[in-house]
Amino acid sequence: MRGGKREGAGRKGSGTTKVYRLPIELEPQIMELVKKYKDGSFETVTKSKDRIKPKLIQPNSEQIRRLQRWLSVHEFVRSETEARKITANHILIKKTVLDCSERTKTWALDRGHNMNAYNWSIQDIIDIYTR
Repeated sequence: MRGGKREGAGRKGSGTTKVYRLPIELEPQIMELVKKYKDGSFETVTKSKDRIKPKLIQPNSEQIRRLQRWLSVHEFVRSETEARKITANHILIKKTVLDCSERTKTWALDRGHNMNAYNWSIQDIIDIYTR
C-alpha cells in the first residue's frame, strides 16, 4: 500500500521502476528520455519495414465468377462445378486463363475470326496474367 490508509489512495506511479547508479554527466540525456517517455513521444520500437507487395495481382471474386461463366459459355468445362474446381486458387486460375485464352486464340485464327470477340468479357483477367 502506498500514500495513505485507503486502498488506491496516493499518487499513482508510472509503472514498475528500477534504481541505477549512473554517471552524473548522463543526467540531462536521461531526463530528456524520461520526459519523452512520459509525454508518449518516446519511440520504443524500430521502424517497420515496408509492406511486401505481391508479385501477382489476383482477380477479385466478381472476376472469378465472370471467368467461370465464360468457361461454361465457351464450353471449356462441362459444368459449373468443374469451372469452380479449375478456378479454386490463383495458381489454377492462371493456368486456366492462359490455357483457355491460347486455345481461343488458336481457334479464332484458324477460322479467320477476331480473338477479341471471344475474350472481351474476360480481357481484364487475361491482362493480369499476360503482363
